[in-house]
Amino acid sequence: MGADFILNLNRFSLLIALVIHLGLALFIYFHNRKSEVSRAFGMMLFSIVFWIFSFTMLLFVRNPDWVLFYRRLAPAGASFIAAAILYFSMVFPATEIKKGFWFKLALFLPAFIVFFESMFTNNMVEKFIFTDVVYAFAGRPVFGPFYYAFAAYFMIYFFTAMGIFFRKYRKPTSPVEKMQVWYVLFGIFSAGILALLASLLLPLFGISELYFLGPLFTIISSFCISYAIVRYRLLSIEEFLLRIVMLLAGITAMTGT
Repeated sequence: MGADFILNLNRFSLLIALVIHLGLALFIYFHNRKSEVSRAFGMMLFSIVFWIFSFTMLLFVRNPDWVLFYRRLAPAGASFIAAAILYFSMVFPATEIKKGFWFKLALFLPAFIVFFESMFTNNMVEKFIFTDVVYAFAGRPVFGPFYYAFAAYFMIYFFTAMGIFFRKYRKPTSPVEKMQVWYVLFGIFSAGILALLASLLLPLFGISELYFLGPLFTIISSFCISYAIVRYRLLSIEEFLLRIVMLLAGITAMTGT
């Protein structure tokens, strides 16, 4: 029961995280598409959904080719999370300078490069060494030279975003706006550090036991930011909570059938 129980627990946890983030992304983005904050947060959530999807599928597939595919898909998705977090840090709680199309394209260009290198070359993940025929995911990836560049890119974007949030928090402003920035800073920093360690840095040193915990930490940041947005009165708190309850009920019903 031990190994199968842990596997099913991981699958269930990732499915819940996937549905929560997808529901939040759709709800917040389409609730107020005219808001730059909503669009940026929705973009970040969709990137997280893409990332969590790769982890979830990795626990379900057994074919070696598909295992390698989804292991390569993970950094491809993470690359967009880094760009989305940096973009969100520039527009929350209010845009100081309007960001044009070419600025956004330059900001996200490294993410597209990482995506291409990860999915269409061997420069990110060269191969996957299988150690268990039953639990195919429990192997060890062999990283290519570009993976280290990706790790550096992610950390530069992430800590730059944290610096922007911290500057906004220290900036003289209203107490309400300061608390909004604090919730976002706390949520993204705490979840980001834990996810970085579990799913990016430790695997570089051959430690993959905590790899699948990374996506679960993102729930911390998503709910902290959602709370800040609710307090920012972009959403109705009653409607927000109702959608979350409905999402959780839905995923519970689907996995129980």
